[in-house]
Amino acid sequence: NGQGARTRAPGVKRACNECRQQKLRCDVQQDPFVSCSRCRRQNLQCRIEESFRRIGKRSKYAELERRTAELEHENSVLRQQLGGKPMPMTVPTVYATNNGPSSYTYHGMPPSDLDPNLQGSHEAVESLLDLKQGLDGNPQRRGSRKTPAFRTLGNVMLARERVAEIFEEYWQHYHRFLPLLDPQKPPEHYFGLSELLFWTIVIVGARQFPGDRELLSKLSPHYKTLYWATISAVPQNYQVIKALCLLCTWPLPVSSTSMDSTVIYCGLMMNIAMQNGLHRPSHAEDFSRSHIHLQEDDIRDRLKTWAACNIVAQSISTGYGLPPQTVYDSTLDPVLTLRTGTNSETFPIPEELRRRLELEKFANNITTKLYSYNSEASSKEQALFATMAAQDLQQQFDDTGRNHGPSIANLNDNPWDALYLGAVRLHIRLYAFFEPPHALTYRSDLVSLYAATTDFLDAALKLEGKGLKYATNYIMQMMLAAAYTLSKLLNSFFVAHLEPEREKGCILFSKTVAAVRAMSVQSNDLPQRLSEVVVQLWHYSGAGRSLAPLPPNSIQEMGSSTSSGANGNGNGLEQGSSGDIDDSLQLKLRTRMSMSLVYDSVWRWRDELQGKVRAENLDAAVRNPTSPEATVDS
Repeated sequence: NGQGARTRAPGVKRACNECRQQKLRCDVQQDPFVSCSRCRRQNLQCRIEESFRRIGKRSKYAELERRTAELEHENSVLRQQLGGKPMPMTVPTVYATNNGPSSYTYHGMPPSDLDPNLQGSHEAVESLLDLKQGLDGNPQRRGSRKTPAFRTLGNVMLARERVAEIFEEYWQHYHRFLPLLDPQKPPEHYFGLSELLFWTIVIVGARQFPGDRELLSKLSPHYKTLYWATISAVPQNYQVIKALCLLCTWPLPVSSTSMDSTVIYCGLMMNIAMQNGLHRPSHAEDFSRSHIHLQEDDIRDRLKTWAACNIVAQSISTGYGLPPQTVYDSTLDPVLTLRTGTNSETFPIPEELRRRLELEKFANNITTKLYSYNSEASSKEQALFATMAAQDLQQQFDDTGRNHGPSIANLNDNPWDALYLGAVRLHIRLYAFFEPPHALTYRSDLVSLYAATTDFLDAALKLEGKGLKYATNYIMQMMLAAAYTLSKLLNSFFVAHLEPEREKGCILFSKTVAAVRAMSVQSNDLPQRLSEVVVQLWHYSGAGRSLAPLPPNSIQEMGSSTSSGANGNGNGLEQGSSGDIDDSLQLKLRTRMSMSLVYDSVWRWRDELQGKVRAENLDAAVRNPTSPEATVDS
């Protein structure tokens, strides 16, 4: 124009990726997005991406020919290397199954026996095994397979049938604790979404897998390599976030809390989720360099994944006694309303996740109001305020109809939801260990803590025959906190209040230790070690020596009537104001929120008791665990 200004020409209509690849006319509609007729007719995925570049047939065929030549060469060299090896080195281990054909697990040759340039060529190894074992040996059949006969991680190779068994183990025993994935999809679907997600499902399914109890330990080092290789590559596929959710829920076994990387993984999970825009599930394009057209199912999946991230992050905060990394805003309202084009659509969070999310939001409220201040530098006024806040939170939690509607009230209909409900109540009541002995409510708060502890453990032990050993790391941590609570209370002045309940408490302690030990997935892991520590503390304090009644003169006269318990359900415990109270229940370590008791007890065992209850070190003790009922001479 006369002023020399340039105006941008209107954008041309784009064809979808599939039509651009074939140089065909495309009738795709972009706003609102409607797939083109060709993609609908051929059941193709219709997408428009700015970064798409058409691949010429000559280039594609040249790459295929080059890759085929490489594989043929590697296959030939591998044949020569394996030709002189004894047959047992290359024959896969066969595990008979009751539900179908045998599955094959190939553990590979030692890395030193393979040419370094050939290690990691999974396709070549699979081809060679097919030829050696006669599995899909026909080249035409092998070329037409929909899924490979083997999946390989490091030097561990799993047959297709074995992978299916492990996935079935996951769906049957683990999926209900975090219903994030679709059980109707086959394993290859998840491998296509993300290799890390596929192997994370395998790792979780291998925890208690009866077909090979050593599979988890064989896979773990190679899984860690894959994990860090995947995480270091940016940008991340948002399906990786689902893998992190599972990994944080069922961490890899470790033998020391200082070696546990779960909190690090949790931080990565939340940050990658926000980097991918999951906290704004309908606006993925705002967090990407290319155009992304989301279908309604995509938005629902992103919203569900974001809800799962916050559930997992909050449970890690509670279980590890650390500040939460959660992000609670309107996106996580029970029903999210979004504008799609000219219409408004509602996207409800799935019911099974919504119930857990409400509980975890309340747990976050507890953490913020009770455990976020500096207990070491707090004044008497701050301590009094926190005590009042604890009472108010408990009242809110019990009065579900007024504060949280029917959803939490109905949790007791599901035994697993009831267990999580008890865990949140225990999270509140563990604050009793932070109260000063001179507080007016100190004695009654200890009674409420004991009731919350026994209620939670009763609910957990009822589920032993229903899959408790498969439960999440968070449930295991709360059961340990409850066991340490029993050990602390039953070895203090408070035992005088428990004469009608003392024997039950001792029996409950023994059953809890056995249940936590059953949740162990590897020798010398944290469930075994922390259980052994609490049993040694139990014996050293004297509670495990005898269940005989206390002498009459050791029971103080109570000045008030028998309480009905913390929640009005009747437990026969005394709440009188008379009797001796000392500071034996006070904690030195007070910085790990409701888990401070566990960490304080472990430090006490390490500094004062290690080697006194049993002469062996802890590594030796867990191989021959101490019985809670046995008398151990100190």
